[in-house]
Amino acid sequence: MPRFFITSDDGNGAVSHDGPVEFPDRNTATRDAQSSLADVAREKLPGVRRFKSSVKVDDEAGDEVYRASLEFKGQTGAEIRMAADESSDEADRAADDVAASLRSKPS
Repeated sequence: MPRFFITSDDGNGAVSHDGPVEFPDRNTATRDAQSSLADVAREKLPGVRRFKSSVKVDDEAGDEVYRASLEFKGQTGAEIRMAADESSDEADRAADDVAASLRSKPS
């Protein structure tokens, strides 16, 4: 049976599993990696406002056969409004810069 090396990171640093794991094929190893990401999300949520998790699967030759990541970002209403205000301010500054550039060019 093919053997695969799994490396995961739940936000606390990458961890390689002890030794290779046997799976019937790459697809099964990939599905297991996907399930591990879902498990991390279930463990972390609810209770955090953001987290990142990733998993990588290498075959016995050391070739990477699969990589996946999951990122969760939660925002309160106040944070959403603050981000929108900052984005609007940035757009206003950019528009002012373009207008000033156009005014400074000779006709």
